[in-house]
Amino acid sequence: MAGGMKGAMMTDVLQGFLMVLTAIVTFFVSVRAGGGLEHINASLVAQNEAYVTHPGAKGSFPWAGYVSMIVMWSFFTIGQPTLFTKFFTMKNYSTLFKAVILGTLGMLLSATLIEWAGVNAILSVPGLEGKQTDFIVPMLLQQNLEPIFASILIAGIVSAGMSTIDALLVVATGGVTRDIYQNVINPQATPKQIFQLSRIVTVLIGIAGVAIGIAKPAGIFELIKFAFGGLGIWVAPVILGMYWKGATKEGAIASVIFGELLYVMMKLGWVKLNFGFDPLIISWGFTMLVLTVVSLCIGRNSDAAIDRHFNALSKSSAGR
Repeated sequence: MAGGMKGAMMTDVLQGFLMVLTAIVTFFVSVRAGGGLEHINASLVAQNEAYVTHPGAKGSFPWAGYVSMIVMWSFFTIGQPTLFTKFFTMKNYSTLFKAVILGTLGMLLSATLIEWAGVNAILSVPGLEGKQTDFIVPMLLQQNLEPIFASILIAGIVSAGMSTIDALLVVATGGVTRDIYQNVINPQATPKQIFQLSRIVTVLIGIAGVAIGIAKPAGIFELIKFAFGGLGIWVAPVILGMYWKGATKEGAIASVIFGELLYVMMKLGWVKLNFGFDPLIISWGFTMLVLTVVSLCIGRNSDAAIDRHFNALSKSSAGR
């Protein structure tokens, strides 16, 4: 809460290592608790063949949903403000390149193993339904490891959440204090006023997050998908803003507003255009279209802005 963007990045290093360690250990614990992979697979097939086939036991993972998850967790990840801002803390391009590769591999490894462990644990931690399934990993570790070691690994699960939460707090606080308060409400605000307001906003947003966690309106995975989709809409202005000189501020604002509204309406079932895919995929396509059309019809970037964001950067890269 006090370290800002750099503080969030530094804590992410420790949290990331602990998260990957937890995923690896949890997977092997789930295999041992289930009697080995061969026994686990045979038992799952005996219980219900749908456990090992698409679209799953409850029909919630058809091919379109599976493709949506792959696209969402790969393509849309990098354009999210919570992750995009982390690159601002890196000292050079070499560090950035290594971070992208290592971060992607770490996420692939941890996500694959922890989700696989959850499937394996159907045998060793049976009977969980609905929101109870969110606790399958802590229960698996508690039942099969010494209390101290299990507690350390469960902290790895918390770390996975904290590494996202700290970035969300930084981005959300900056959006309220800089983009809204300083740029719209009080342009004459001093750095001290902004700093004090940032602390207050951070605490309020944190309390709101805790309240939602206690109320738990849905399972963790559903909540994450909903929030992830809302952030994924921002990939459109990020991509076109970086690679198209014709992208304008008016187009970015209009597209994000339209995209977010369409995404929420599709999630709530008011608009049915997703064709089995996650609503983010379709909403993002319309967001790109709106940004392009509005940018072509309204507003124009100044020559100074074009030179600053494109020409100057090209010259700098060529010089290195």
